[in-house]
Amino acid sequence: MRNPQKATNYIFGFLFLCLALLSCDDDDVVSDPTPIDQDTTVNANPPPTPPTTPPSTPLDCSLFTYPDSIFFVQEAPTNLVSPDSALVGTYSSYPLGLSINSTTGVIDVNASETGLKYEVRFIPTNTTDTCRTFVTISGINYLDSIYVLSTGDSLAFPVYNADPLAMLPCRDDDDDDDDDDDDDECEFDDGADDDDGDGDDDEPAPGQEVIPLGVAIDKANGSINLQQTLNNGTFGSTTPPNGTSRDFTIFYRLNDASNGALNSIDVRFYYYDTEADVPQSIKDEIADRKDFTFTNGARLSKNAKMLDRNGRPPYIVIVSRPR
Repeated sequence: MRNPQKATNYIFGFLFLCLALLSCDDDDVVSDPTPIDQDTTVNANPPPTPPTTPPSTPLDCSLFTYPDSIFFVQEAPTNLVSPDSALVGTYSSYPLGLSINSTTGVIDVNASETGLKYEVRFIPTNTTDTCRTFVTISGINYLDSIYVLSTGDSLAFPVYNADPLAMLPCRDDDDDDDDDDDDDECEFDDGADDDDGDGDDDEPAPGQEVIPLGVAIDKANGSINLQQTLNNGTFGSTTPPNGTSRDFTIFYRLNDASNGALNSIDVRFYYYDTEADVPQSIKDEIADRKDFTFTNGARLSKNAKMLDRNGRPPYIVIVSRPR
């Protein structure tokens, strides 16, 4: 070789060029310039998404019914009424006094307080939905009230089937066109007499009448003369001390679908000299009872949160004068 130095230069140049080309190929291999976030954890097996539970179908409250809205006591060992549909849940009623099975909704009519309208509620299992209906256990009640004798307010009348406008199913003696009075009349303050000729099993025990104790009740229509009741010394004196009270049970029979079965109601009488002497607690109780004892369904629902309200016994407060 004529110029060894020049050949050496050519060799080093060629090697330099090759190294440069190799460097360019390495750079081309890096295809993802995005840095990796060190805080990010990649889970190759994420947990499965839980299935969505479809909302429960609301109960059709039209299914919550009873065969009728008014039921009558009967002269029978049992007198049970079941809901029209067998629904699973909890049953309750308002006010107190209805004998109802909380699991089945079966009502024991003969064991219930009569003469009251009840709101019956049903809550299906595992829900908070509430269905409501209303039933009346036939019979009489007396209006919780303050009667001021000096103003002529001296008669307490029975209310039939929780409806102040309902007529008692009793025929007057003057309207009786046949010879069998018992078939057409009601009887209040029934005693231990065999009314229907089938023995004494369906009669009150002897000595239960209230008339001999001074309560001036009309045996034909159940009205109570309060002035005469006071004058009879029912409270122990014709001028008893303020706040004197007495409880009575009035047995009666009605000429309706009960077929004259023996019925009864407990009544509480109070006496006060003046209306101002009546304690506010009694006035409040009377006002409260008027909202749920003789009322429509709307008021019953409004007060349904007070599940312990009791419509019995009715309070008949006798007052001599306003003040």
